[in-house]
Amino acid sequence: MRSLRVQLRLLELGLLLPVLVTGAFGLAYLKAVAAQRRAVEQAGLVLVRRAMDRIVAVASERGNEAAALLLAPVVRTRSPSARQALESMRRTTDSLRACRCGPIKEGAYFFYWVPSTGEFASSVPLPTAQDPRTLLRGTVAGIPRGARGIWGAGGMDSTGPWLIHFAKFAVDDRAEAVVGFDISMASWWRDTFQPAIVAARHELFPMLPSPERAIGIVLSNAGREVVGTTTRYAGPSASVDLIPGTGYTLEVTLNPTILPTVFAVANPPGYPLLAGALVASVLASVLALVLLRQMRRAMAQREAFVASISHELRTPLTEVLLHAESLHLHRDTPEANARAATSIVRETRRLIGLVENTLSIAGAGRVPNRDPAVILAAPVVRESLRCLEPAAADRRVRIEASLDEEARCSIDTVSLDRIVTNLVENAIRYGPEGQTVRVVLGRSPGGCRLEVGDEGPGVPLTERARIWEPFARGTAGRAATAGLGLGLAIIKHLVEAVGGKATVETGPAGGARFVISLPANAPA
Repeated sequence: MRSLRVQLRLLELGLLLPVLVTGAFGLAYLKAVAAQRRAVEQAGLVLVRRAMDRIVAVASERGNEAAALLLAPVVRTRSPSARQALESMRRTTDSLRACRCGPIKEGAYFFYWVPSTGEFASSVPLPTAQDPRTLLRGTVAGIPRGARGIWGAGGMDSTGPWLIHFAKFAVDDRAEAVVGFDISMASWWRDTFQPAIVAARHELFPMLPSPERAIGIVLSNAGREVVGTTTRYAGPSASVDLIPGTGYTLEVTLNPTILPTVFAVANPPGYPLLAGALVASVLASVLALVLLRQMRRAMAQREAFVASISHELRTPLTEVLLHAESLHLHRDTPEANARAATSIVRETRRLIGLVENTLSIAGAGRVPNRDPAVILAAPVVRESLRCLEPAAADRRVRIEASLDEEARCSIDTVSLDRIVTNLVENAIRYGPEGQTVRVVLGRSPGGCRLEVGDEGPGVPLTERARIWEPFARGTAGRAATAGLGLGLAIIKHLVEAVGGKATVETGPAGGARFVISLPANAPA
């Protein structure tokens, strides 16, 4: 009996041990989830502040540009009369309404005021409560000559709040005048803030299928909502005193459901409460190891990406700045200036290609598809090669092209240009100086075939599948020069999107030969 009790206790302890182990994993899991949630929330706060700053900056720029259209002509006029000032602003407003190219589209009035003499004129009779002399008396004193200001005021009628835009300028040696106009807050919001909101959504949230669901915006005055977007969110928020001293506040809120997508955070696997204790602990250990390796791999890729793109951007920007400063100082000969301008153009093209490749992959991890059409490929390939001539000349690379003028394939011209550009740029970059890059375009039974061969080190058999992945680079490429490892991934996506195939083999000269097969008809 004693032996049986001991055996039962040992069995009980044996059953309890997996439970304790699983409990420890569960506690660690809960702590990890909480830490992850806090980190994402902090990142969300940073992101929503950035969105708010971007919206305010773009809206302010648009509003200032619109105000300058009305006020600058008056300020530049030498000692304009009240009638001239009002007429100038009225004509400009009528032009903006006619062309629909500015935010001054509804219910504005204009005024001219000389505070020192009391002279005042307005385009319409104004009630005392809306007289700008009363509203701006304490404001204009601190505004320097030539400066423009903005002041929030109540509405002239029941349509809602209005804004006063004004500018101060000298009439003569002793007197200063103030001219301005009043605009509906609703009109100002629609034509300055709404475009800024759309731009910020697409700029900051390109990885979302519906960027319009990313943020909500509300403009309020003294706690009362004035205008805003249709949807409000309960996520991280940021606010700013939009017009100091007037009570107008802009609040931006982030949709909390997008945070995992925006920050590429995968929730840890569900905690297996009903599974066996021992099985759960083993599975958790294995899964934790797999996730750890994935995280380390992702971190290594991101660190390599940041280091590579920093180098890739700094080099052409330094050269552009150097030549631009040389042109600015006007010290060189015309021939040297021409070479500097050529270098600026070349490095700028290189930067554009780098940005296009980076944006294609780094955002949502995929390249946007375009509608393919059956085209003659030779003209597109020829133009792409022409644009690459300066880069080839820098490394004394000769490009030999054999193009079948009748080769047809089903693809859009932008995608074909990107394919040719990325392939030939890789050949120029990773091959030796003075090499010959051979580009062959021909017909094939199913469409057309494009070959780009170089005289570089080639691609080992063990790497020929991996180099088509984002951020992957061959060992020979890493030793030769810096790069991001995006070009071939983009090529593979563009080719496969139209039903084609991309491969690499050893060329006749011993280097790499990339072969692109494109169909004659679009995939069903």
